[in-house]
Amino acid sequence: MFNRKSFLIIAALTLSATANAGEPTFKISGTLQDGYYGYSRIMPDSSRFVHIEDGTPKIYMPKSGGCSLFNTYKVVSFKQNDDQSIYMIVGNSSMANPPLMRNVPGRIQRFSAPLEKVTTANHVACTGEIVKVSE
Repeated sequence: MFNRKSFLIIAALTLSATANAGEPTFKISGTLQDGYYGYSRIMPDSSRFVHIEDGTPKIYMPKSGGCSLFNTYKVVSFKQNDDQSIYMIVGNSSMANPPLMRNVPGRIQRFSAPLEKVTTANHVACTGEIVKVSE
C-alpha cells in the first residue's frame, strides 16, 4: 500500500527520468579546450558544429532537424586530438568522423570558417549528460 510520501518519491523519480529521457550522454575523454570547432565555411547553415565552454561541449545542429539525431544515437564521445581539433563520435566507433577543426580568428583551416564568421542563428543547441571517462 502506498502512502502519500511513497507516492511523492515515485512521482519525483518518474519526472526526473522523463526529463533526461531524450538527452544523450556526452562521454568526455581527457580535457577539452574551449572554443568553436567545425563551423563550416562552405555550408554553415546545414552542418553541425561544437562549442566547448569551461570544458563542456554543446553541439549545434541545423534548425531544420534540431536535436532529433539524439533520438537514435544516445551516446556522443569527445576527445581532444590536439590544440586545433577534437574528435566527436556519434554512436559507435564505426561512425567516426574526421576531427572537427578549431575555428580560429582571421584564419580558414580546411573547411572551417574564421571564428568571427561563427553564428548560432540558424542552429539549435543540443546538450547532454556529461560523463568523464578515463583514457
